Amino acid sequence: MNKFEQEIIESLRGKIKVTEKSDGYFNFLEENYPIGLNRINWSKVANHRLLILSGDKDRLVKILKFLNEIVEDCNIDKYDEIVVWGDQTIDNAYTLNIEDFLTSFQLFFDLPQHTYGWFKKIDKIINYTFEDELYFG
Repeated sequence: MNKFEQEIIESLRGKIKVTEKSDGYFNFLEENYPIGLNRINWSKVANHRLLILSGDKDRLVKILKFLNEIVEDCNIDKYDEIVVWGDQTIDNAYTLNIEDFLTSFQLFFDLPQHTYGWFKKIDKIINYTFEDELYFG
């Protein structure tokens, strides 16, 4: 476990479930989403949403607004679960409720990696990229 994972676990102690190794979730992506260049090819995902943030000083406010819109539009309850994992910096997957994710997403989105979150209730993915883009679909 690296320092990033230790920070996540310490910051969310008692609020997360840790799944060692996120390989199974990458298999889920490959089975359910078009993949290109080792990531989701969002141009082939119908009705996806995109928030572009590159260099935006109000980045965290805009991310939270975008996430809250998804939660509201999709009737996701604050106690529903999201599974979060990444493709480089963290090896594990973390399951937490939406309420806790909305107050801690920065822990995951500030990591130097592509970060994925699976909204289990609606079977949809969010994807925060190296390029400061946040996708949903």
